[in-house]
Amino acid sequence: MTPQLGLRVVLYAEGPGETLGGVPCTSAPGSLLTEAMLGPGHILIRRLMKDRIFPGLELVVKFEAPLKTRKGRVVQGSMLRHRQTLRQIVTWPNPKMKPDIAVILVDQDGDLSREKVLEGYVSDRSSNLVVGVAIREFEAWLLSDHNAVRRVLHTHFNPLKSVERMSPREAKALLSNLIGASKIELEADEIRREITHSCDLGVLSKEC
Repeated sequence: MTPQLGLRVVLYAEGPGETLGGVPCTSAPGSLLTEAMLGPGHILIRRLMKDRIFPGLELVVKFEAPLKTRKGRVVQGSMLRHRQTLRQIVTWPNPKMKPDIAVILVDQDGDLSREKVLEGYVSDRSSNLVVGVAIREFEAWLLSDHNAVRRVLHTHFNPLKSVERMSPREAKALLSNLIGASKIELEADEIRREITHSCDLGVLSKEC
C-alpha cells in the first residue's frame, strides 16, 4: 500500500497572476480553497510537492485561505516585502489554524538579496515556512517549457535567450503579448493555469 500524506498549505504571492483561479477567493483565513479557486502558483506548488519533494507518497495537498493584515487587507505586491507585515501573516493567532507549510512566493525583479532578506525577516517565526523567489519573475517559470506554451496557446514560441536572462518584467510582458495574440477562447487566468498544469517540471527545474 502506498503511504499517504495529507498537507495543509497556504500560499502568499504578489499578485493575481499567481493566485487567481477561475473563481475569486473570498474565503475567510483558514478556509479550504476549492479546486476552482486555485491559481497557477497553487497548481505549480502542488505538482512540485507530489513529483519532486514527496515522490512515492500518495500526497493530498489542501490549500487554505491565507491570513490578512490586522486591518483586513489582502497581502500582496510590495506588502510581502515589508518586514512587519510579513511577520504578522506567518504568525497564526490560533495554533489550530497554522498550516503544515506556508509558502511566500515573490519575484526577484533583479534584487539578488531578496530571498536572503525575506528569510531573515521570518527566521525566528516558523519552521514550516518556505520562501520562493522566481528569477526574475513568476512568468519566467511559465515560459520555461516552450512546448507547453505552444500547446496551450496554439502558437509559435521560441525566445532568443534563457528566461532567467530576461530583464525584470520582460517575461511578464512577453507572456501577456502571447496571450493577447492567441486565438483560443480562454481567459488569461485560465491560460496561465493550463500552462502550469501541462509544463514539464524537468524542463522548469533545468531552466529556472
